[in-house]
Amino acid sequence: MRATCAPACSSSRYDAFNDKVIGADVALGVGLVATGVAAALFFKRPVRTERPAGIAPVSRTGMVGVSF
Repeated sequence: MRATCAPACSSSRYDAFNDKVIGADVALGVGLVATGVAAALFFKRPVRTERPAGIAPVSRTGMVGVSF
């Protein structure tokens, strides 16, 4: 708008621009809230104390172990 009509832009062009700015602000807010919820769920997840059955590497030995 600065390059095309400023400082005498029509109200319809200003309103269209303002709608886009408000939409971007809302999208940013939703994204920040979603990130906060995802972080909270990640850090509050239950800690698993037992290992699942299956094939897994044995730490730093180059071997593979099988658990049941």
